[in-house]
Amino acid sequence: MTKIGASPWQHLFERLFAELDQPTSPDWQVPRTTLDPKVYYDVGRFQAERDQLLRQLPLCLGHVDQLAEPGSVLALDLCGMPLLMARGSDRELRVFLNVCRHRGARLLAQQGEVCRRRNFVCPYHAWTYRLDGSLAGVPRAEAFPDLDRHSLGLRELPSTVRHGLMWAVLDPASNCSLDVAAHLGDLDRDLDAIGLARHRFYRQHAVRRATNWKLIVDAFLEVYHVRRLHSVTLGRFFVDAVSVSEAIGPHLRFLAARDTTSEIRTLPPERWNPQRHATLVHFVFPNSIFVYHPDYISHLGIYPDAADETLFVHTMLIPETPTDEKAEEHWRRSFELIDTNRVQFRGSRSMRADTARTPKRCQRGVDRWPPRTKSSPVPREHRRCFSLGGQAKIRRLDDRLRLNHAPRRASSRQVRIFPTVIPVGGL
Repeated sequence: MTKIGASPWQHLFERLFAELDQPTSPDWQVPRTTLDPKVYYDVGRFQAERDQLLRQLPLCLGHVDQLAEPGSVLALDLCGMPLLMARGSDRELRVFLNVCRHRGARLLAQQGEVCRRRNFVCPYHAWTYRLDGSLAGVPRAEAFPDLDRHSLGLRELPSTVRHGLMWAVLDPASNCSLDVAAHLGDLDRDLDAIGLARHRFYRQHAVRRATNWKLIVDAFLEVYHVRRLHSVTLGRFFVDAVSVSEAIGPHLRFLAARDTTSEIRTLPPERWNPQRHATLVHFVFPNSIFVYHPDYISHLGIYPDAADETLFVHTMLIPETPTDEKAEEHWRRSFELIDTNRVQFRGSRSMRADTARTPKRCQRGVDRWPPRTKSSPVPREHRRCFSLGGQAKIRRLDDRLRLNHAPRRASSRQVRIFPTVIPVGGL
């Protein structure tokens, strides 16, 4: 568990007390609002999100420990972009397109598997690239008398390391200087205070889900479901549907009440710990979520490939590398409880598995409802009416996409319970 000095979250704890002490908070008195289901399946909207957000803003790609040694390389397809991450002999981490500059063939076929390489050799015509991306060799070079090798290195993407994490902008045409601290704003101070950079990579699990990426984000930004969906696993450790949150620029800082929250009433503020006495969550716009468990951190990366297909990556970060079998067993069991499908309690699955599966079920429902256009392919008799979360996040997306909405009053309860209804009739 991370030791915290002066609490950057003192005001959130004070608001959390108010929520616990006064269940009829004024934040509950908000108007009923609606959300068009098209935000979860419209292909045109998804293309705008991909082009204007996911390929223009810094995205967290993983932890530096995954590529700890020179010669370590990793290929990933994220948000429709074939990426190749490599640590060169100079120990620098770089991010390239996994594409040969000759005929566009993939240089590394293995996806999501860390490999060791001295260089990259194209399997098509054997053009060879160094780990710094420069073009090293071309077979039958005399056939290319005008070839400028200096201009035909691998296409490098803007990237950097901050808080022990790899960040990049997935736009090969971008030549911007990547400033993650500026992108994070005040959250940069939070990540420093929590000691994120001192944590070590333990394990990672990736799974593709047939769902819109925003449905997954929604599921991790409210606690209304916790005591129900996770009733036989982690639900008993949380106060039912009590949390507070605040917008930090485009990002979100979120604090959920646990069964230990009341303990801090007798403690000075400097001892209020957002991992021991609550559960702190950071939503880093547009697609990263950090969940601070009592003794480790989860990074959740949500990378959509299509309006209804998303790669969901959970990375577990721990305070120090295990040094003995007892420590290894502790972290293994913690990972299995939060992530894998191994049964820890009778009739249960892991928390991540339950939460990640639920958006897929929601997607099936959303897809059955027609868009609000005359070209709707779905019969009107399939309309439904249901509550769905994510309005606060949707409006941030809309602001960045320059979509119009009437201004709404901000509410911690809206973020927490999402009293948002999609008005699509009923059978």
